[in-house]
Amino acid sequence: MSQPMQDYVFEQRGRRPAVYLATVISLIMIGVGLAHNAPWYFLVPVGSAGLMTLIMLITNSRSGLALSQSSLHLFKDNWEERFGLSEITQVRVKSFSDGQPSLWLDLKHRPSYRIPGYCFGSSKAFIEALKARGIPVH
Repeated sequence: MSQPMQDYVFEQRGRRPAVYLATVISLIMIGVGLAHNAPWYFLVPVGSAGLMTLIMLITNSRSGLALSQSSLHLFKDNWEERFGLSEITQVRVKSFSDGQPSLWLDLKHRPSYRIPGYCFGSSKAFIEALKARGIPVH
C-alpha cells in the first residue's frame, strides 16, 4: 500500500532573523551617530534603512505557495492565485545567473505565468515536488 503524497508548502514572513538583525544594527548605528554628533547626511540613510526594517516587522508580510494533490496555490499578503494541476502542461526553468531561477507555468487555456520568486523557497525542492506529481519540468 503506497503512502499518500505529502503537500509541498513554503511560507515566509517578514519577521525573519535577518530583519531583526538589520533593525538592531541600524538602531545601534543611529545611536552611535547621535552620540558623536554625526552629520545629518550620515543619519538619514541609516535612519531610513531602520525605518524600512521596522515597517517589515510591523506589517509582517506573508508570501509563499502550497502544492497539493490537485492545485497550486500562490499567495502574498492579500493577493492569491490558484491553478489546477490539470491546467499545467509544463514548468519551464530559466536561469540567468547562479541565483534563483525563474519558473514559468505553461497553462492549457491561458497564457504562460511566471511564479514570483518570493513565492517559493528552494527551487530544487519545489521542482522535485512538481515532478513527483507528474508535471514535466524543463
